[in-house]
Amino acid sequence: MLPRNLDLLLVHDDPADKANGAAIVVEVQLDHDPEKQRRIASYLGLVVDRHDLPVHLGVVSLEDRVSRKLAGWALGTALKVQPYVFDRRSVPRVKSVSEGLKQPVDAILSGAVHGHHGDLEAAVTALAVARGQPEKLRQRYTATVLAALPEEHRKMILGGMPVEEQMQVSQLERRCGTFLAGRQEGRKEGMLRVLGMMLSQRGLVPDGGQWARLEAASAEELEAWAGRLAVVDSVAELLGD
Repeated sequence: MLPRNLDLLLVHDDPADKANGAAIVVEVQLDHDPEKQRRIASYLGLVVDRHDLPVHLGVVSLEDRVSRKLAGWALGTALKVQPYVFDRRSVPRVKSVSEGLKQPVDAILSGAVHGHHGDLEAAVTALAVARGQPEKLRQRYTATVLAALPEEHRKMILGGMPVEEQMQVSQLERRCGTFLAGRQEGRKEGMLRVLGMMLSQRGLVPDGGQWARLEAASAEELEAWAGRLAVVDSVAELLGD
């Protein structure tokens, strides 16, 4: 599937025992987005069709209002979706570094969802756990937690890091459209980077004027174009030229 379809798809397929398999879709929902929810519903159907396995959906939600919307998610009367919501109410708070080192992913998720709501201690614990991981994971985990924090807390923690670590995080955030898209000031740049990669995968190359339009567009326009990319045959058609 194209990268735009799913944030993460985990598949366990046991050919000897189909009933033992599962497909797990994980999505990050930063805000209430009915259009994205409709797309996720279509992705679930594609996963069932492709893998013929029981499908489970997990949604990482940073905002309480998003979690409330997800709890009653339905498309008409024919389709009801019951995701498992990972938010500050369902994700246990990892209280110590020693506990987090046993389950690093749990610690990072705890630091992100609880840190987003001002729990600085949970974020600091997660970052300490991240420092105990191999370099690539350490950088990715650190940037993930920082991206979820309120801006004042992010600046406070980043300012207390060694200069070398600050530079590594900054370089990773600039490289990775996912982190940029998750932060308000970098959302447009992140979407532009992702859309550029999607166009390249389709073999579609914007000319100078079309690139200028893409660069001048808002994050919302870029996201809408990304959603339409699969059903157009040219950049001109995508942009409505």
